[in-house]
Amino acid sequence: MERERRFTGNGRQRIAALDLAGSAAAVLHRAGVASVDARLARAEDLCRQLKSLPPAAGHAEILYPGELEARSEERARLEGIALPAETLANLGQIARASGLAPPIMRTYG
Repeated sequence: MERERRFTGNGRQRIAALDLAGSAAAVLHRAGVASVDARLARAEDLCRQLKSLPPAAGHAEILYPGELEARSEERARLEGIALPAETLANLGQIARASGLAPPIMRTYG
């Protein structure tokens, strides 16, 4: 069931949130904020507010769009990406056939 809730700020800024079966959408009117820095600060504040809410049952935290992917990318940059042994062997064959040194990578499986 769709429920709409409206929140108002200082009279110039309005936030409308729509609760859709565990998802939330927010619409911000940028005319109420003068500068890009102020809008970014407001967006960061909104993210902090959302993350301070209790998570849904069975979840450890609230994630905003792209957060999980950003964490995965950072982990891959720090730790590398594990590849199956067969994939690593194929990359080694391609490298040798091209006159290159085979890549050094971790394997699993």
